[in-house]
Amino acid sequence: NQYISALLATDDGIYAGTEKGVFLLRFDTDRFERLPLDIHSTVSSLSLDKEGNLWMSTAEQGVWRYAFPHQESFRYDFPSTNGFVAQVYVDNANQVWAVTNWATNPVNRLNRLHDKFEPVSFKHEKPYNSLCMMQTLDGRQWLGTWEQGLMLIHNDGQLEQMLTPNIANHIHTLFERADNTILIGCDDGLISFNPTNRL
Repeated sequence: NQYISALLATDDGIYAGTEKGVFLLRFDTDRFERLPLDIHSTVSSLSLDKEGNLWMSTAEQGVWRYAFPHQESFRYDFPSTNGFVAQVYVDNANQVWAVTNWATNPVNRLNRLHDKFEPVSFKHEKPYNSLCMMQTLDGRQWLGTWEQGLMLIHNDGQLEQMLTPNIANHIHTLFERADNTILIGCDDGLISFNPTNRL
Protein backbone atom coordinates (compact mmCIF):
# COMPACT_ATOMS: atom_id res chain seq x y z
CA ASN A 1 0.00 0.00 0.00
CA GLN A 2 1.81 3.09 -1.22
CA TYR A 3 -0.93 5.64 -0.55
CA ILE A 4 0.80 9.06 -0.57
CA SER A 5 -0.25 11.18 2.40
CA ALA A 6 2.29 14.05 2.20
CA LEU A 7 4.58 15.66 -0.40
CA LEU A 8 7.50 18.07 -0.17
CA ALA A 9 9.44 19.42 -3.16
CA THR A 10 13.11 20.42 -2.71
CA ASP A 11 16.04 21.24 -5.00
CA ASP A 12 17.21 17.62 -4.88
CA GLY A 13 13.93 15.83 -5.34
CA ILE A 14 10.44 15.17 -4.04
CA TYR A 15 9.78 13.60 -0.64
CA ALA A 16 6.68 11.43 -0.41
CA GLY A 17 5.15 10.45 2.91
CA THR A 18 3.22 7.18 2.93
CA GLU A 19 1.80 4.63 5.35
CA LYS A 20 5.14 2.82 5.19
CA GLY A 21 7.64 5.61 5.70
CA VAL A 22 9.16 8.39 3.61
CA PHE A 23 10.56 8.03 0.09
CA LEU A 24 12.71 10.43 -1.92
CA LEU A 25 12.36 10.72 -5.68
CA ARG A 26 15.81 11.97 -6.69
CA PHE A 27 15.93 14.25 -9.71
CA ASP A 28 19.45 13.10 -10.67
CA THR A 29 18.54 9.40 -10.86
CA ASP A 30 14.76 9.60 -11.38
CA ARG A 31 14.41 6.81 -8.80
CA PHE A 32 12.70 6.44 -5.45
CA GLU A 33 14.68 5.52 -2.34
CA ARG A 34 13.27 4.85 1.12
CA LEU A 35 14.71 6.82 4.01
CA PRO A 36 16.07 4.55 6.77
CA LEU A 37 13.36 5.32 9.32
CA ASP A 38 11.21 2.95 11.38
CA ILE A 39 7.99 4.70 10.45
CA HIS A 40 5.04 2.35 10.19
CA SER A 41 2.13 4.79 10.47
CA THR A 42 0.74 7.41 8.11
CA VAL A 43 3.04 10.39 7.52
CA SER A 44 0.75 13.42 7.81
CA SER A 45 3.17 16.22 6.82
CA LEU A 46 6.75 16.99 5.78
CA SER A 47 8.82 20.12 6.35
CA LEU A 48 12.45 21.19 5.95
CA ASP A 49 14.31 23.57 8.28
CA LYS A 50 17.19 25.90 7.43
CA GLU A 51 19.78 23.38 8.68
CA GLY A 52 18.49 20.85 6.16
CA ASN A 53 16.71 18.64 8.71
CA LEU A 54 13.64 16.89 7.40
CA TRP A 55 10.70 16.97 9.83
CA MET A 56 7.85 14.47 9.65
CA SER A 57 4.59 14.29 11.60
CA THR A 58 2.79 10.97 11.83
CA ALA A 59 -0.39 9.32 12.96
CA GLU A 60 0.59 7.26 16.03
CA GLN A 61 4.38 7.86 16.11
CA GLY A 62 4.65 11.56 16.93
CA VAL A 63 7.23 13.68 15.11
CA TRP A 64 10.47 12.54 13.48
CA ARG A 65 13.58 14.50 12.57
CA TYR A 66 15.99 13.22 9.93
CA ALA A 67 19.39 14.90 9.65
CA PHE A 68 21.43 14.93 6.48
CA PRO A 69 24.07 13.92 5.47
CA HIS A 70 24.76 11.60 8.43
CA GLN A 71 21.34 9.94 8.20
CA GLU A 72 20.67 10.47 11.89
CA SER A 73 17.06 10.27 13.04
CA PHE A 74 15.25 11.12 16.24
CA ARG A 75 11.63 10.62 17.29
CA TYR A 76 9.67 13.01 19.53
CA ASP A 77 6.91 11.28 21.49
CA PHE A 78 3.50 12.86 22.01
CA PRO A 79 1.98 10.60 24.70
CA SER A 80 -0.94 12.95 25.40
CA THR A 81 -2.19 12.42 21.83
CA ASN A 82 -1.17 8.76 21.48
CA GLY A 83 1.35 9.92 18.91
CA PHE A 84 -1.18 11.57 16.61
CA VAL A 85 0.27 14.79 15.15
CA ALA A 86 -1.43 16.46 12.19
CA GLN A 87 1.35 18.78 11.05
CA VAL A 88 4.96 19.67 11.75
CA TYR A 89 5.77 23.09 10.40
CA VAL A 90 8.86 25.33 10.15
CA ASP A 91 8.19 29.08 10.13
CA ASN A 92 10.15 31.92 8.53
CA ALA A 93 12.38 32.25 11.62
CA ASN A 94 13.24 28.51 11.54
CA GLN A 95 11.04 27.78 14.56
CA VAL A 96 9.54 24.29 14.47
CA TRP A 97 5.89 23.79 15.45
CA ALA A 98 3.72 20.70 15.85
CA VAL A 99 -0.06 20.90 15.51
CA THR A 100 -2.52 18.28 16.71
CA ASN A 101 -6.27 17.88 16.79
CA TRP A 102 -6.15 15.52 19.78
CA ALA A 103 -4.85 17.54 22.74
CA THR A 104 -5.89 20.23 25.22
CA ASN A 105 -3.11 22.42 23.82
CA PRO A 106 -3.16 21.79 20.07
CA VAL A 107 -0.01 23.79 19.27
CA ASN A 108 3.49 22.78 20.41
CA ARG A 109 6.78 24.61 19.85
CA LEU A 110 10.23 23.00 19.72
CA ASN A 111 12.51 24.08 22.55
CA ARG A 112 15.84 23.75 20.74
CA LEU A 113 17.86 24.12 23.94
CA HIS A 114 16.24 21.03 25.49
CA ASP A 115 15.33 19.44 22.14
CA LYS A 116 11.71 18.79 23.04
CA PHE A 117 8.29 20.06 22.04
CA GLU A 118 6.43 22.15 24.59
CA PRO A 119 2.72 23.11 24.51
CA VAL A 120 1.86 26.72 23.72
CA SER A 121 -1.27 28.24 25.24
CA PHE A 122 -3.13 30.84 23.21
CA LYS A 123 -5.83 33.15 24.53
CA HIS A 124 -9.26 32.09 23.32
CA GLU A 125 -12.47 31.27 25.11
CA LYS A 126 -13.26 28.16 23.03
CA PRO A 127 -11.23 25.04 22.12
CA TYR A 128 -9.13 25.56 19.01
CA ASN A 129 -8.09 22.04 18.04
CA SER A 130 -6.27 22.28 14.73
CA LEU A 131 -4.83 20.35 11.82
CA CYS A 132 -2.69 23.07 10.23
CA MET A 133 -0.68 26.22 10.82
CA MET A 134 0.99 28.66 8.44
CA GLN A 135 3.04 31.86 8.40
CA THR A 136 2.44 34.29 5.55
CA LEU A 137 5.21 36.36 3.97
CA ASP A 138 4.21 39.39 6.06
CA GLY A 139 5.16 37.41 9.21
CA ARG A 140 1.66 36.76 10.50
CA GLN A 141 0.85 33.29 11.87
CA TRP A 142 -2.44 31.57 11.01
CA LEU A 143 -4.18 28.58 12.56
CA GLY A 144 -6.66 26.41 10.68
CA THR A 145 -8.96 25.01 13.34
CA TRP A 146 -11.40 22.14 13.39
CA GLU A 147 -14.47 23.97 14.70
CA GLN A 148 -13.51 27.65 15.10
CA GLY A 149 -12.69 28.60 11.51
CA LEU A 150 -9.55 30.48 10.53
CA MET A 151 -7.65 32.15 13.38
CA LEU A 152 -4.97 34.83 13.33
CA ILE A 153 -2.32 34.40 16.05
CA HIS A 154 -1.33 37.77 17.53
CA ASN A 155 2.09 38.35 19.09
CA ASP A 156 0.54 38.52 22.58
CA GLY A 157 -0.93 35.03 22.15
CA GLN A 158 -4.45 36.23 21.46
CA LEU A 159 -6.40 34.36 18.77
CA GLU A 160 -8.63 36.39 16.47
CA GLN A 161 -11.28 34.63 14.43
CA MET A 162 -10.93 35.76 10.82
CA LEU A 163 -13.35 33.29 9.22
CA THR A 164 -16.17 31.64 11.12
CA PRO A 165 -16.80 27.87 10.94
CA ASN A 166 -20.03 28.40 8.98
CA ILE A 167 -17.75 29.62 6.13
CA ALA A 168 -14.71 27.38 6.69
CA ASN A 169 -15.41 24.32 8.83
CA HIS A 170 -12.88 21.57 9.58
CA ILE A 171 -9.83 23.22 7.98
CA HIS A 172 -7.29 20.68 6.71
CA THR A 173 -4.66 22.80 4.95
CA LEU A 174 -3.53 26.40 4.34
CA PHE A 175 -1.50 27.82 1.46
CA GLU A 176 -0.42 31.38 0.59
CA ARG A 177 -0.62 32.38 -3.08
CA ALA A 178 1.64 34.85 -4.89
CA ASP A 179 -1.04 37.56 -4.62
CA ASN A 180 -1.00 37.16 -0.79
CA THR A 181 -4.42 35.53 -0.66
CA ILE A 182 -4.77 32.39 1.45
CA LEU A 183 -6.19 29.17 0.05
CA ILE A 184 -8.11 27.20 2.66
CA GLY A 185 -8.83 23.52 2.15
CA CYS A 186 -11.72 22.45 4.36
CA ASP A 187 -14.83 20.26 4.47
CA ASP A 188 -16.69 23.04 2.62
CA GLY A 189 -14.27 22.87 -0.32
CA LEU A 190 -11.51 25.27 -1.38
CA ILE A 191 -11.84 28.87 -0.18
CA SER A 192 -9.78 31.88 -1.28
CA PHE A 193 -9.41 34.43 1.54
CA ASN A 194 -7.94 37.93 1.25
CA PRO A 195 -6.55 38.86 4.70
CA THR A 196 -6.41 42.56 3.76
CA ASN A 197 -10.14 43.09 3.28
CA ARG A 198 -11.26 39.81 4.87
CA LEU A 199 -13.10 38.71 1.75
